[in-house]
Amino acid sequence: MQYVALGHLHRSQEINGGKIPVYYSGSPLAYSFSESGQEKYIHIIDIEPGKAALIEKVALQKVRKLKRKTFDNVNDAVKWLEDNREVFAELTMRTDDFLTAEQNKMLRDASENLVNIIPEPKNRNELENENQRIDMNQSVNELFKKYFRETQEQEPNEEIMALFNEILNQKESK
Repeated sequence: MQYVALGHLHRSQEINGGKIPVYYSGSPLAYSFSESGQEKYIHIIDIEPGKAALIEKVALQKVRKLKRKTFDNVNDAVKWLEDNREVFAELTMRTDDFLTAEQNKMLRDASENLVNIIPEPKNRNELENENQRIDMNQSVNELFKKYFRETQEQEPNEEIMALFNEILNQKESK
């Protein structure tokens, strides 16, 4: 044997220590955001009987990069998305409140390559320390707010509460 090509691992790497060259070629495209900083390669192998394999590792230049960014406000995120249209983006939005439908649309409209938006409430510690016991004597609105805080890890905004009340009122009128 003059060369061993292995698969499955996403990162290109050479396995040292053998008598012949052994390589994981890696995937030519980033497969997930955990690979966002990895350079992608192809291997060009020239093999002739009885001679050592000639291996050329070539970095791919036209690969669309994956980038993760964190923002505290929507306008900065939109500007960054507009300036970085060539990347697949995952944004973490540190917000005091749930993103509105309008804000979400602004982000989505800024780049067709926006893959994911991760909300990260600034008041997470307050939410985690809140009493976990449910008081069934509370109003339906208070119970919903508590449920929303526990499942979304942030306070529901006025738009969410208005939608909840609209649904609640439709249910009661039937």
